[in-house]
Amino acid sequence: MFLRKKDVILFNGDSITDALRDRSDQYSLAGYSKSISEKLHHAAPEAGIVCYNRGVGGDTSAQLLSRFELELDEIRPTVVSLLIGVNDTWRRFDSNAPVPCRVFEKNLDAILALAKQYTDRVILLQPFLVDTDPQKRKFRKDLNPKIQAVNRIARKYGTDFVPLDGLFAEACCKTSPAELSYDGVHPTEKGHELIAEEWLKRAVLKID
Repeated sequence: MFLRKKDVILFNGDSITDALRDRSDQYSLAGYSKSISEKLHHAAPEAGIVCYNRGVGGDTSAQLLSRFELELDEIRPTVVSLLIGVNDTWRRFDSNAPVPCRVFEKNLDAILALAKQYTDRVILLQPFLVDTDPQKRKFRKDLNPKIQAVNRIARKYGTDFVPLDGLFAEACCKTSPAELSYDGVHPTEKGHELIAEEWLKRAVLKID
C-alpha cells in the first residue's frame, strides 16, 4: 500500500484501537495509531499526513457498522485501517450474547463495502488473542473461525492485511505474553508498538 502526500488515515475498531484516546479531541490518537502517526511524521514531515482514531472500546462488528458511514462521511479518508472482532467473541462469555460467525462475516463484509466507497486503500488487521490469561483460552473456539472470516474478507476485497494473531504468537515465542498484553486482549505499550511496526511494513511512503 502506498501512502501519499496529504493522505487522511482513519483508524477504526474497538478498544484496541481506541486505546483510551481523548474523545473530546477529534485529533486525539492513542496506542498503535499514535505510534504510526508519529513515525510517519518523523519519516516525512513534509507529507502532511493526517490521522484520525475513531475506535470505540467495547464495540462489536455490528456497533462499528452502525456508526461507520457517518464517520466516513465526516472524515473522508483516503486510507482506512480496521481492527474489529474480539468483542464479537467476548460477548459470548461475559454477556451470554454470542455472535455467530456468519453474522460477524456479514457485518465485516458490509463494513468493507462502505470503506471501498471512499477509498481503494484499506488495510485489515486480524483480531488476535495473546496467551496471557488462561481463563481466556476458551475464547479460541469462538475466535478462530472469526479470524478465518477476516482472512476471507481480506481476500474478497483485496485489502492490505496484517496477520496479527500469528504475529503475536510468533512474538510470544521470544517474549513473555504478559509483556505484549496484560489481559490477553488489550496490548501493552510493547504490544501496540508491534502492531504499529507491522502496519508500517505494509505502507510505503510515496512522496513525489
